[in-house]
Amino acid sequence: MATPTGPVHHLMKATPACGFSADTEILTRHQGWVTLDQLTCLDEVATRSPDGRFEWQHPERITWERYDGEMVRFHGRSMDLMVTPDHPVLWSPDPRTPERRSPASVILARSAGLTRLRTSAYFSPTSTWDAPDLPEKVFHGARRTKMGPKPRDIRMTGDQFAAFMGMYIAEGSATPTPNDWLIAISQSVSGKGYEEYRALLTEVTGHEPGRSPGAWVLHSRALYEYLRPLGKARNKRLPDEALNLSRRQLEILWRYYFLGDGSYERRVNRATEGIAAATASPVLAGQLQEVIQKIGWCSSVRKYQYKPTSLVPRSGPIFKLRIRKTASPGCGVTGVCYAGMTGSVEVPNGVVYVRRDGHPAWCAGA
Repeated sequence: MATPTGPVHHLMKATPACGFSADTEILTRHQGWVTLDQLTCLDEVATRSPDGRFEWQHPERITWERYDGEMVRFHGRSMDLMVTPDHPVLWSPDPRTPERRSPASVILARSAGLTRLRTSAYFSPTSTWDAPDLPEKVFHGARRTKMGPKPRDIRMTGDQFAAFMGMYIAEGSATPTPNDWLIAISQSVSGKGYEEYRALLTEVTGHEPGRSPGAWVLHSRALYEYLRPLGKARNKRLPDEALNLSRRQLEILWRYYFLGDGSYERRVNRATEGIAAATASPVLAGQLQEVIQKIGWCSSVRKYQYKPTSLVPRSGPIFKLRIRKTASPGCGVTGVCYAGMTGSVEVPNGVVYVRRDGHPAWCAGA
C-alpha cells in the first residue's frame, strides 16, 4: 500500500469506504470552503454540538481514498449531497419527528417503497450561534512619519460596525489618492438603502456625509487602512471579527448588505417572493453563507455568467445567494454510479457543515 503524503491524510482499505464525493466542500474558519483533500488537522471546521450550537473544532482524523461503486445522492431545492452507502446521515422521515442518524443505504432502501412521494427524507439545515455582542470597534489612525498631526481615530459601537461592514461589502470601495485616503459608498438617491446608509454615515462621522454623483465620499486614513485589505469587487471579503459578531449583530450586517446587493425574486410555481443577494466575489459568497447560517437560516450559492450591459461594461461570473427559512426541507434520495475519490472527517461533535454544488448541509462527518 502506498504511503500517503502528509501526517493527516490516511488511506483505509481494510474497511468499506465511508465518505463524501470528491466535489464536496467543508466550511473552515480561516480558509472558507475547501474540499477534503485540501483539509488538514490544523484547520478548524464548522461543527454542530448535540444541543444544536455552531462550534469550530479541529479534525481528529481525515480520510481520502478511492471508491468505485454505488453512491447515495440526496437532492432537492435546498439539498445536494452525495455519500457512500455506509456513511451516516442526519435525517428524519417526517418534519415533525426528531432527527435520527442512519447509514445512507437505509434511507435509500426506505425511499424505494415511497414511489408516490417526491420527498423521501427531511433535514435540519440550521444551528444556533451564541457569540457575545461586540461592544465597540476603534479604527486607529497609523502615523507613517514623525511630521504632521496624528491621523484621527474612528470609533463605532458594535452595532454601527456591523451595519457599516454590511454596507461597505455591498457598496463600498477604498481608493488611494495623492495625499488622501478615500472611501466611497455607492447608492443612488432612489436606491432602497439610501436613507439608512445616509443616517448611518451621519452617525459615524458626526455630520452629513459629503457626496459625489452616485456615492458618498469619506476621507479617513484609519478607515482606509482597515478596509483596503478587504479587496475589491471580485475578491472582496469580510474580516474575521465581522464573522465573529453575535447573531443579533450579524442580522444587522446582513440587513445593510441586503439594502445594497439584495433583492426579492418571484420563485417559479410559488406565490411568495424569495430573498436573494448577489456578489462578484466567490469568497464573499461563501462567507455570506456562514453569516446566514449563524443567523439561523440556510442559503445556496449558484454561479452565473453575466454579459456586458450599459451599466456593467464587462462580463464575468456572479454568485447569487438564495435564502431559505424552511425549518425542515425535504429532498429525494437516489442511487448513482460513482468512480473517484471520497473523503471523510472525524470531529468531536460528530457533525460537520458541508456543501455540494453550492448547497450546504449538516451531516455526520464519518
